[in-house]
Amino acid sequence: MKDLSSMLKERNTYLYEQMEEFLKEHSKIYYKPVNTGGNISIIGYSDYHWQKLDLEGRKIQTRLYKELNKQFELIEILMNRLPQNYIEEYKQTIKKVFEYLLQNSQIWISTIDEVVIKVKESFDKIDQLIDQLYSACEMTHVLIPDTNALLTNPNIEKWTFENIDEFEIVLLPTVLQELDKLKVYHANQEVRKKAAGIIKKIKEYRRRGRLTEGVKLSGKNYIRAIAVEPKMENMLSWLDSQNNDDRIIASLIEVCRDMINRPVVLVTADINVQNKVEFANLPFIEPPQND
Repeated sequence: MKDLSSMLKERNTYLYEQMEEFLKEHSKIYYKPVNTGGNISIIGYSDYHWQKLDLEGRKIQTRLYKELNKQFELIEILMNRLPQNYIEEYKQTIKKVFEYLLQNSQIWISTIDEVVIKVKESFDKIDQLIDQLYSACEMTHVLIPDTNALLTNPNIEKWTFENIDEFEIVLLPTVLQELDKLKVYHANQEVRKKAAGIIKKIKEYRRRGRLTEGVKLSGKNYIRAIAVEPKMENMLSWLDSQNNDDRIIASLIEVCRDMINRPVVLVTADINVQNKVEFANLPFIEPPQND
């Protein structure tokens, strides 16, 4: 499984290829001189203009706008701890990409091939800025279970996953809060017992050391708890701070930002959470079956 920085770059490659196809197949630039030989010369305007897109081109333009906006928003959130000059450079770079996509005004380039080169340079610059997110840490997988995953299989010390040899489980404050409520208020006694058992087990792990710094789980695997709630004001615009699933996704993004070079994955069997994580272009896996 790949780390998020690699996934972002792969997504950028795909989006660039989609942009290239859109520009070459559906976009045209025409020449219309501003100054036509009269006594008055107009400066500050280009002689080249975008031709109006046909219906199919507008459909592709709309789809690409949504995909680019989603990708660029996630990258910007991950970058918000970098120096301001990096952030400004990033904003200027994606602004150019959107200009070539939306084609709302005159253009200072005469051919589509030149535009494609400029778009490629912009995506290369974005990839270079992603490299600035490097974090010096181990390369083991980070698994973030939601409440559903822990209830599905509470025996986390026996968890195994295909193609994942070593991992660190990270417990989120939202998940621990949900477990605390479930052990008391859930209508189903079996769920209350499961939640209480998971909390008891987590407290036992704390005897091995400071849980917020990480303690050994089993074999080469570790478990750690995060104490700080996610900052929802610096998150994806569609996440709802009052929705616990959205808060879990926000925490997932914050962990990804802190460990950008490690494969960070949400563990969940909840179909609604899976849909949201997929929409955010983030990875998830199902919890192992409880034997």
